[in-house]
Amino acid sequence: MKVNVMSGDITQTSQVNAIVALANSNRTFFTDIDKAIQRKCDNYYHSRLMIQMSKTNRQPYDGQVFIVKGRTANNFSFKDIIFIIDDLTLPMRTLVFNALCAAQEAGYEKIAMPPMRTGDMLGIVEKTVLDVVLAMKQGLLYFKQKYPDSVLTVNIIVHSDTGLEKFIKDNIAT
Repeated sequence: MKVNVMSGDITQTSQVNAIVALANSNRTFFTDIDKAIQRKCDNYYHSRLMIQMSKTNRQPYDGQVFIVKGRTANNFSFKDIIFIIDDLTLPMRTLVFNALCAAQEAGYEKIAMPPMRTGDMLGIVEKTVLDVVLAMKQGLLYFKQKYPDSVLTVNIIVHSDTGLEKFIKDNIAT
């Protein structure tokens, strides 16, 4: 596994198989990543997530992963989205680990993920940005232990925060 850290818009920054986004089980989408996805793709991915969630016979659970496939021919820098249900009870390391395992099992070679829970959700589970970054690092390390031969490349995309980008580079990048 290789980890890169870069800045930009996650929907445009690099060619990847999928991007990672959080969603909550009560089907509301309000994060900056959701807004970026909707600006780029309208409601395509979110409406398909809603369909997938409604097909389960029970309420989606915290940490559950849904992969929403994109259109075969799109002009985006990504094709699919790996949505992880986040009801703010699990640590970030678990969500990162679940997303990476789903990417590995789907056969992806390259994914992009934002530094999740660093905006409005900061302080609810992880109390500081340092806690978030260290939890993300733990999730990456757990994945590396489970899949030591993985060729997955993970691009962590930071949107317009050079201090956070440097901090992540100093603490996570491989």
